[in-house]
Amino acid sequence: MKPVRSSEVMQHWKTQRNFQNDVASLIHPDTSWYFANATEICADKVYLCASDDLLLPFGTFKLTEVNQSDSLGQPDSDPSHWSRVQLMRRMLRSSDFPAIILVYDTSHEKYVIADGNHRAIAYFLEQQFGMMKCFVGTHPMAFSTFTWARGAFS
Repeated sequence: MKPVRSSEVMQHWKTQRNFQNDVASLIHPDTSWYFANATEICADKVYLCASDDLLLPFGTFKLTEVNQSDSLGQPDSDPSHWSRVQLMRRMLRSSDFPAIILVYDTSHEKYVIADGNHRAIAYFLEQQFGMMKCFVGTHPMAFSTFTWARGAFS
């Protein structure tokens, strides 16, 4: 992993279509940031960012438990989640995606996606997880301050 400045991560994050300032503002100022390829990350320790409208049918947010089914949300949720993943899977075969942003809690040894749920699912389902580029923010108490992150696996 290559160290990067937090300002570089925030600049990248703000260029993303679904920039969530409410999530970005909760990032601890002492978070250390790195740029990495997903080959340096264990996919089994990656969790999707929990949200009310993005629920996996089996009640978990663990990336490796996403399957090929088309249920990627509650029945009354936004049906575009699965459509977006399918579109990204097709695009992935011919293009490269922006880096996703992960937060890693060193005491829990888990990653939660702060930006890039759909991109990560597309890479995973296409069996190209190792090709994904990531910004990784590490902090020993990341999940104690990020309630949105803790909700992914608690």
